[in-house]
Amino acid sequence: DQVAREIWNGTLCGPAFFNLIRNPKLLAIAEAFCGPEIIASSVYRLRPKIPGHAYGAVPWHQDSGYLEPYCDRATILTVWLPLVTATRKNGCLWVIPGAHKTGQVIRHATRPGKPYLVIPDRELPRRDPVCVPVKKGGLLLLHNLTPHASFENTSEIVRWSMDLRYQSAALPTNA
Repeated sequence: DQVAREIWNGTLCGPAFFNLIRNPKLLAIAEAFCGPEIIASSVYRLRPKIPGHAYGAVPWHQDSGYLEPYCDRATILTVWLPLVTATRKNGCLWVIPGAHKTGQVIRHATRPGKPYLVIPDRELPRRDPVCVPVKKGGLLLLHNLTPHASFENTSEIVRWSMDLRYQSAALPTNA
């Protein structure tokens, strides 16, 4: 539990992470969405989704729910990279497509004893969520206003993933 929580909370760093974040193919994708001058956010995570471990289930949220309000006016791109094939069974992401186009941050709530913010069910956009399995080596791009979630891993393997964030260099960096 202690090692998993340290990983979830972003205490890992090193040359391998830095080299991944500055991968030319990923930078080209980020520039296409964020503009020609970008920075990689310090908010990156290696995420083990351990079978049956409740901490690994992440409820509906927008990344902007965790950011300062001035970030809502810009695109902060999350590049989600599964390190094993992500399936419904091992906790792939779910998204509500097109909901980011409103330009609004949905109200998020805290829950006593729970580590994550959550969009209450009554506040979720009235669109059908989509399960997004991604093969190892693929990626999923998320706008900071895209509602997304990942549910419990009911498989027998750890579902490993990385999430990296990029933004325009014009956006203040203390987000």
